[in-house]
Amino acid sequence: MTLVYFGFVDDTNLILNNNNPGVTSEDLIDEAQLELSMWEGLISATGGALAQEKSYWYLVEVGPDGKYVFKTKQLGSLLLHNKGQPETIECLEVTEARKTLGIWSRPDGLMIDKVNALKSKALKWADAVRTKHINPTEAWYSINHTIMKTIKYPLAATSISKKDMQDIMRPILQAALPKVRIQKHFPCKLVYGTLMSKGFGVYNPSASQVI
Repeated sequence: MTLVYFGFVDDTNLILNNNNPGVTSEDLIDEAQLELSMWEGLISATGGALAQEKSYWYLVEVGPDGKYVFKTKQLGSLLLHNKGQPETIECLEVTEARKTLGIWSRPDGLMIDKVNALKSKALKWADAVRTKHINPTEAWYSINHTIMKTIKYPLAATSISKKDMQDIMRPILQAALPKVRIQKHFPCKLVYGTLMSKGFGVYNPSASQVI
């Protein structure tokens, strides 16, 4: 099995795989319970504990044609045994995202949850800037050192489309550019262009994400 990047920093991801084609999903869940119990025991032996409310799991199968199949129903359960009391870990659909350190991710790779989260932050920031009396210098600093830092943070772990990124940036530019005395419908190529190329040097999130 070739494993590629799929998680984000500071998470504990336990991945269980079995190369035997005769192993069913139910068998794999039983194996996963043994692995989980061992991991939980090791953590407990060092004075730690796993938080049931922060734990969840997904199930992926390989179909007859060799393609991965995301299971859409729960075939079993996984338990934690903190303080001797069994606690069921939530089994999620692959369309359900969870937030870990500011990154919304889900196994099917879709970015809609992260896009919606960034859109919400962009709109909130734009409303705040639009209603404040700030001078052009303060507005310019606010663009580059507040909201753009928020947009930049997750880009190493996302694959947001150019259209979605434009939708995220639109309220930011429309609210902030007039504050710095730039026409809000100015061409994006010049807004994002470098100062050397006679642009305004605003951070380009789509370009940065590709890089």
